[in-house]
Amino acid sequence: MYTYNYRLRDRFKRPVASFAILSDDNPKWHPQQFSDSIWDCSIEFKFRTTKLLDYRQQSSVLLDSRNPFAIVVVAHLKTLETNRDTLSRKQWKLKLIKLLYQKGYQREDVVRLFRFIDWILVLPAYLEKSVWQDILKHQEDLKKPYMMSFERAAKAEGREEGREEGREEGLIEGICSAIELGLELKFGDKGLDLAPQFTKNADVEILKQLKADLRSELSLAELEAKYGTQLETQNDND
Repeated sequence: MYTYNYRLRDRFKRPVASFAILSDDNPKWHPQQFSDSIWDCSIEFKFRTTKLLDYRQQSSVLLDSRNPFAIVVVAHLKTLETNRDTLSRKQWKLKLIKLLYQKGYQREDVVRLFRFIDWILVLPAYLEKSVWQDILKHQEDLKKPYMMSFERAAKAEGREEGREEGREEGLIEGICSAIELGLELKFGDKGLDLAPQFTKNADVEILKQLKADLRSELSLAELEAKYGTQLETQNDND
């Protein structure tokens, strides 16, 4: 925080105010300053904070707001609250996604907010499938097919559930569809263009690892570097 502050001040030659949004689950943690000293030289830097946990009692107000960040805050709070309750998490995930349509947001905003909700409110596969069935039906009723591209991936993965491990070809097809979809949602056209590079000739384990990494903070360039190296090694071994 201090480093960002002084670098901005130095770069733009203007006063800089720093604010921290705290998303942890410890209600007693409220850092508001940084200090350091060496010999007779010392620094004390103070900043303002907002703790998302403090909004726990304001869920109804946040849900009524049209500010997109209100949805983000609720999604974060419900992620903390439902850490050990997957059924409740499923209900909240479904509620928040449906709420995106009711708010009257533009399609692009709906997709972006959905991307965050889907990333943070993670569910077991069988519950994810149930959520998608409800969302696809909801879209059909509203005639707003914002997420219809997910149907292909959901069906592809669903066909493979419970089948024998020997059906590797069908499994790879399902995972590749999900990866293609994840790259498109997270990185747009650039991610979609690189999908064949990521999935061509990759084995099941690499594909599963890539699918999991799409939920991480890795950038497109980092993913390209990581999986490009793995595929080269695999091809050399083949």
